[in-house]
Amino acid sequence: MVELQKYQKLATEYSKLKAQLPVLKEAVKDLQITEKNLKEEIREKDSSIRRLEQELESTTFRNEQLSARVEFLQNELTSVEQSFKKKNRKLNLSNSGSLQSLNDSRDVFDEELKQKISENAALHKKLNEAREKYNNELETLRVDLEQYKRTSEQCDDKIKTIQTKHKEEMEVLTEKKLRLEIQLQKQTKELHKAISSGQRELTLRESISQDLGTKLKLAENLINNNVLFNNRKNNFYTSLDLQPFYRKSQLRTSELINQSSKHIKDFCLAFSNFLTYLEQRCDCYLNNGGVRMRLCELLHKNGTYTKAVAKSFGEFEGESNGYSMEFIHKLVELCSYIKVLVPYLKLSLDEENILSFCTTSLSQKNNELQSCFDSLQASFQKLSNYLSILIDVKESRVIREVLLSVDCMQTSLNDLSATFKNKIILEQQLPTIPSQLRDTNECILKSLHSLITVISKLATFCKANNEAFEDLIVDSHKTHPYSTVFRTQTSGYLKSINSLLKHDSVPYEKAIKDEKILKSSAETKEGLAEQVKDLSVKCLKLEQEKGQLMLDNQLVNGKLDKIIKKNKNLAEDNRKLASGTISDNVLSPNVQEKDDIVDLVRENMIKNHFMQRVNKLTVDLQYTESKCLDLVSECKSAHRRFKYSEEVRQSLEKEVDLAKKNVSRLKDELETITKSYEDQLATMSEHLANMNDKLAKQTEYIGELEAITNSPKNDRKKKR
Repeated sequence: MVELQKYQKLATEYSKLKAQLPVLKEAVKDLQITEKNLKEEIREKDSSIRRLEQELESTTFRNEQLSARVEFLQNELTSVEQSFKKKNRKLNLSNSGSLQSLNDSRDVFDEELKQKISENAALHKKLNEAREKYNNELETLRVDLEQYKRTSEQCDDKIKTIQTKHKEEMEVLTEKKLRLEIQLQKQTKELHKAISSGQRELTLRESISQDLGTKLKLAENLINNNVLFNNRKNNFYTSLDLQPFYRKSQLRTSELINQSSKHIKDFCLAFSNFLTYLEQRCDCYLNNGGVRMRLCELLHKNGTYTKAVAKSFGEFEGESNGYSMEFIHKLVELCSYIKVLVPYLKLSLDEENILSFCTTSLSQKNNELQSCFDSLQASFQKLSNYLSILIDVKESRVIREVLLSVDCMQTSLNDLSATFKNKIILEQQLPTIPSQLRDTNECILKSLHSLITVISKLATFCKANNEAFEDLIVDSHKTHPYSTVFRTQTSGYLKSINSLLKHDSVPYEKAIKDEKILKSSAETKEGLAEQVKDLSVKCLKLEQEKGQLMLDNQLVNGKLDKIIKKNKNLAEDNRKLASGTISDNVLSPNVQEKDDIVDLVRENMIKNHFMQRVNKLTVDLQYTESKCLDLVSECKSAHRRFKYSEEVRQSLEKEVDLAKKNVSRLKDELETITKSYEDQLATMSEHLANMNDKLAKQTEYIGELEAITNSPKNDRKKKR
């Protein structure tokens, strides 16, 4: 009871862990979604940063242009000042013209200065807007980073709690494992004791077998002397007799059919995979002509033919000849399908030869592939022909031809794989081949490798069991044609009797249908569960054998006790006979018979009790072992998921660090750019101030000149 309570606790903890697993899965999915969103935001930020960099480059270029223009204007001003100094003597003659030119140049300078001031103001606005955008984006990124840090910390806490729980469970399971190992050691010791007792019983059996051999010889002599002669030389005389039935031969044939069905199913699956990958290869090409479309349609239909062949042979296991005919019909359909498919494959290879990127070596390989496809078609046709002949002509030479056709198929597939491999190597050397076609080529190579391994296994199996197939198919003893009539009559009579009887059992046909439905609807379990079942069945058998051996040992000991008692009783009877007491002699057999009956009843009771106890213990042990294995597998899967989540977390941390580094780098770049712009603006403002001072000086100088020019005119007027 205590152990059951422990297992119930384990089951409740296991259910809790199972309930927590989907929550963790959802959390991991949410983290993945947030990671994708972050990556998209980072891409958007990179694009915005690139735009800002482009705008900065354009502004720098414009500033350089402005600086060049200002330098040009300065040079013009210096040249104008020099010209004014040289022409001071000639000012009295040409005052009016020079004043107009100076006014015009002054207006031009004023307009250019206004334009430059407006451009600088626009650039300042753009810089301020870019700074504001950058600061807003930085704030949003900081908020997102804080949120993600919080979520990651929460996930870390959950993972740590789960790790602690798993460690505790693993410790409990290891303790239970040690206990079970101790129990196993005890049981092995008991097994060794049972084996030693079994060896003693073997010696007894040998003595019994010798006695039986002598009795058998006597029985054979009686049969030879009294039984009539049965002539087996001519089969016609014994054709109406029942055919001999051997259980060993039936088991051997069922094993052969099961193994061959497995090999055929594997071959059909590998062949269908190869054809599906060929269909993907056809889809990768750019030219979508009629031949390629028809080829894709035909390759898409491969599953119907291959699955039909595998299914028909699976139904043939342990069934009548109708299914064998169905299997051969399905194989003939597959051969006809290959016969239709091979010409389209050849045409597709011809189209590949016409393409621009196809070299001479590639065209040679395509031609070799065409011949390989022809040989594969011929091998399939040969196999189907000889199997159809085998239905009517059951001879050993036909079976040899079937096995030879399997060998031919193996050689043709080997040639096809070698040529296809060389072709793919040449194709992958070309630079214009897309990545999708390279992936499909690798998949085709893998499928060809698996197909070759399957066909080699089938060929070795056929070679190893050649004689067994010949013994199975070649029937030396032929029955009389009237025997079938008699069989039908007897089956009809039995059906009429069974129809009159009322029975509660399920009919055989309905039971077979229900079994097929259950098989089709049953879900495929994992390989670990199958291994656990096999091991549990083996443990059950071993423990039952152990219990039987223990019981046999007890029974043998009881028999020995009986024999000793009988010997004692016989010795006492002999003594009484010697003394002359007859009444005891008469009573002793009745007493012995009663003792024998009591001992037999007691032995049966002990045997039944121990058998029930052993069965209960074995069932409990099997249940515990299956639970332990399930828990171990679940712990392993949880550990793997935890490792994967840790790797994802580390990768996210690395990406966050990179993003932080990029943000710091961009900040430094922005600071340097802003500093450079501020320096440039300061220099420009200083330069403009200097220019304004120069212009003011020039205006004063021009005013003085005007005053000088006006003063001699006034003097002349006064003189006049």
